[in-house]
Amino acid sequence: MIWRVVVLLTLAWQSAPCQTPPPEAKPTVLHAARLLDVAGGHVLSPGEVLVTGERISAVGASVPHPAGAEFIDLGDVTLMPGLIDAHVHLFLHPGAEDLQTVEESVPRRTVTAVLAARADLMAGFTAERDMGTEGAGSADTAVRNAIDQGLVPGPRLRISGNAIDILGGA
Repeated sequence: MIWRVVVLLTLAWQSAPCQTPPPEAKPTVLHAARLLDVAGGHVLSPGEVLVTGERISAVGASVPHPAGAEFIDLGDVTLMPGLIDAHVHLFLHPGAEDLQTVEESVPRRTVTAVLAARADLMAGFTAERDMGTEGAGSADTAVRNAIDQGLVPGPRLRISGNAIDILGGA
């Protein structure tokens, strides 16, 4: 019951006209033992990332530390860019894929898709392209929108909608 109140308050707040601009987000500096520099092709040691709001503003062995920034020492870890998977099927889970679309309801498969999106995000995937709902209609749009609105955790999603196949194809 309480989650409904929180969701309704969140939706009401998001849809209400804002009289004053939102306060600027406090910058955060992430510090780690290493940082994978993909463009340079090497590992920096140490590595830092400056996050301002929802955006990464600086990356390197050392970044600016703005006054009042939160400093988070991550210890002996390696920071790296988010991974991208351009071919996922969030609405299918391993095992008996041929029967899932018949034996499992669309709401059940949608819950499974939300959990799969969260697991992918926790595994480092920050962007994915879902290649069809396998008969779950526009449920992929609902999952993408819920992620975009911050209602559930998941990577940025590009969705394909209904899968396309040749006539009589399998």
